[in-house]
Amino acid sequence: MEGHAKIALLMGEYPEVAIVRRFGALNAQNLLYMQAELTVLEARLREYSVENEASSDPERQAYSRDWEALHSSSSTEGGDGRQWETMLRVRDLLKQYSRFKPLCLDQNTDSHLDEAVLLHSMLTKMKGPRASNLLFLQEWMERPTMGNVYLLGADRETWSNPTISDLIALDQQPAKDMFLQWISESVLPVYHRVMGRLFKVRSLRSLSLLDLG
Repeated sequence: MEGHAKIALLMGEYPEVAIVRRFGALNAQNLLYMQAELTVLEARLREYSVENEASSDPERQAYSRDWEALHSSSSTEGGDGRQWETMLRVRDLLKQYSRFKPLCLDQNTDSHLDEAVLLHSMLTKMKGPRASNLLFLQEWMERPTMGNVYLLGADRETWSNPTISDLIALDQQPAKDMFLQWISESVLPVYHRVMGRLFKVRSLRSLSLLDLG
């Protein structure tokens, strides 16, 4: 297991280092584009509806009161399918930018929120990662004795580029300090072993000098 799969395995086992980008600006831009497109489609839908109601064709006049006539307008000879086709596009777009009732609201209330807007709001409120956990992830990716993961795509500097400032921690619960844990479990034992050996060598040298004296 290498690359993204290896990073995902680490993040799955240690949620405190599940660190990803918020893409706040892109999320906002996406919302604005969907809003603009829906606004245009809404105006076209109203325009086509008025045109059909003012038409001398009884079939087109029925579109606003007969769903089956509207539904078959694209396939009916002489029908005007623009209104229904526009509605289908609106329906498809509203799947992303749609009204729904969040579970956190009272099920008896009529209040609705836009799903995409709500998700964007939730993302903007999520906290960034602990600096020490981000440092651990960087160390884990770089060290041959640990993850040793090097991505090749455009996302290869996601966790190391200091200009990327929209990182968030998926685990918003109080988390362990992975860097300090790594220090205590990996670095300190090695340090103590090395220092212990040096201390023994120095002690032996001191004893030898005393014997010579």
